[in-house]
Amino acid sequence: MADIFDYLDFRSDLSFQVSPFNEVDNYIICKIGSYDFSGIVGEGPEPVPIKEALEKYYERYGEKGDYLGLLAARTVADVVKRLPETERFRDLRLSGYVSILDNEDTEQFSALTVTLPDGTNYVSFRGTDDTLLAWKENFLMSVEKEIPAQRDALNYLKRAAETYEGPLIVGGHSKGGNMSVFASSFAPEEVQDRIKAVYSNDGPGFYPEFIKEPGYLRIRPKLHVILPTTSIVGTLLTQDEGLEIVECDKLGVSSHDGFRWHVKGTSFVRSEKLSRSSEAYENGMQAVLNEMSIEERRAFLDEFFEAFAQTGAVTLTDLNEHRIRQAARLLRSFSRSSEAKRFALAVTEQMLRELMPDNPMIPVALGAAEKAAGAAEWAGKAAGWAAGKAAEAAEKAAGWASEKAADFAAARAEGEPGFGRVVRASGPRVVKRGRRAEKKSGGAPQGAEAPILKKS
Repeated sequence: MADIFDYLDFRSDLSFQVSPFNEVDNYIICKIGSYDFSGIVGEGPEPVPIKEALEKYYERYGEKGDYLGLLAARTVADVVKRLPETERFRDLRLSGYVSILDNEDTEQFSALTVTLPDGTNYVSFRGTDDTLLAWKENFLMSVEKEIPAQRDALNYLKRAAETYEGPLIVGGHSKGGNMSVFASSFAPEEVQDRIKAVYSNDGPGFYPEFIKEPGYLRIRPKLHVILPTTSIVGTLLTQDEGLEIVECDKLGVSSHDGFRWHVKGTSFVRSEKLSRSSEAYENGMQAVLNEMSIEERRAFLDEFFEAFAQTGAVTLTDLNEHRIRQAARLLRSFSRSSEAKRFALAVTEQMLRELMPDNPMIPVALGAAEKAAGAAEWAGKAAGWAAGKAAEAAEKAAGWASEKAADFAAARAEGEPGFGRVVRASGPRVVKRGRRAEKKSGGAPQGAEAPILKKS
């Protein structure tokens, strides 16, 4: 089945005047913002041709510039680098580049405005990047009605409406899609009137009450929430009805790459519903969240990401490069989190039950998984006890050895028999060691008796 690479092969020679902007163009243009254009594209409205922006970017980063983070699909650079050479995309102009990374407020935000040849301005919000901070911010959406990046997205859209003339299109991929919907929903009515379309490309949803907000209901007719059949990210939190499901034969995280969604003509190929695996993941996530209070969710997120922070990693790439040492640290931290184990088991249960609803072995498998988790926790406690006792025994043994060595040295200095005597001979001096004639009380410490461990 054809994808965006085929779309570029067969339709990139058609200008927007010949073939109007479509949903496939939407995805291509929103991914231009994946690049770090700091110092290349300014925050103001002064436009930079896409060819010039990319040339400066690769002059700065070279071939390493193709790497946009561990989670960024390699296909992004493969597509975006082709755009300046096509009739359709070569006249795009970039401006208004903003990038924020704030550890104190737990915020990762980036936006870019792309001006089409007809004067339409595509306001693009970048999705989650490679930083652990950005991923914590994603999860905070489950406990906060509004996160800092969403507020900045709204302010950016307002400024764009004041700065640029003509119609607006708002869009983004992943978290960028969520911010596009949020900003468009809370924008003033006069700004909403200028918006032609809003695209959330496999973006997560919102808190349940969001879809009842008056601003959301006003913008809803212009909203396009596009999810691949095997979506994971797009099933997070609450989504409204009317999702536009598109075909994709990739599984798991790979389905998040829109360049691999199926394309026919100027549209993505529609599917009737999400796959069973995607629905199972969504139900598993909801099962866990529904059982946790807001305070419990916050505590879980703090513990979860503190475990990553303990490794010294800043990005997911860091974790990948140091995976052995960091994995050991993570395991020690995760073993204390009952919520993490509940989450894993709940998601597994939902996926198994929905993918294999009639399989009688599922309860057995889940029971075994739970017992294995308990056994791992018990083993961790046993290992901790053994290490403690070994250290205690070693300390006692060292003390005993030091004491006996001192006794030996003192006795020898006093000439006490049995510790050795010097025999004069014609050759070199020889020291003969003999056993003590008298046994002194005491001895090496005996190992402490191990207490009976009970599985918790």
